[in-house]
Amino acid sequence: MKNRIKEIIIVREHTTSSPKMYRINGFIMFIFKTFMLLALAVIATFVFGGTYLFQRLTTYGELKSQNDSLVKYSQQVDSLKANVIKINRHLEFFKAVSLFDAEGEKSAPTIDEFLKSAEIVSASNSSVLNMQQEFSKTPKIRPVTGIISRSFNLQESHTAIDFVAAQGSPVRATADGQVIRASFDEYLGNVVAIKHVDGYETLYAHCQQILVRVGQNVVQGETIALVGNSGKSSKGIHLHYEVTKDGKPINPETLFL
Repeated sequence: MKNRIKEIIIVREHTTSSPKMYRINGFIMFIFKTFMLLALAVIATFVFGGTYLFQRLTTYGELKSQNDSLVKYSQQVDSLKANVIKINRHLEFFKAVSLFDAEGEKSAPTIDEFLKSAEIVSASNSSVLNMQQEFSKTPKIRPVTGIISRSFNLQESHTAIDFVAAQGSPVRATADGQVIRASFDEYLGNVVAIKHVDGYETLYAHCQQILVRVGQNVVQGETIALVGNSGKSSKGIHLHYEVTKDGKPINPETLFL
């Protein structure tokens, strides 16, 4: 196929000079047109792609904001749960106090009187005070609201229990204590470990996010992390929960109320 020769005539206005004629090879014109079309296509792609990306980023930002709000709401709800636990403690103390006669009277002191009166506690209700301390320092509550998918089994070298729960669910400290570990592990993922009194230690693994720091004191029922699926050994969204006493693993289910 022969290349067609195209001519371009340039005429200048307001001049007496003769028009100028340029001859352009048809193949060069084809290349030029192709290049311009490709350039327009690239520009259009960037324009539409940028608009789509902006919309996606805006949507992501809104979803992230909503998720953060839900996490904060979940933490507030969890804080209310912790308060309910404390109220239940007081009720248990009240039940225990009602079993005692204070100075020969049939009626037991009120909860406020019980908490403020060191004389009554030391004289006849020291066992109730011990019950309060034992409850808060011992890992007696469940760390998360969920179903146990794998139980404690020494024969299978599984020195923990696994809870299946929704991703992002609050993970609670099961007893008062101090955080001794809050870091990422290659296999266990995001890990929180808490040291309690009487030789107890608890460990919470595969978390989505850690909400405490090393050295921080936490109370029973406080949110310390969020349920996730981090770490190479995790096979799904769950919480890996361990309890040891004096360095020896024990079955956490034996402590739950």
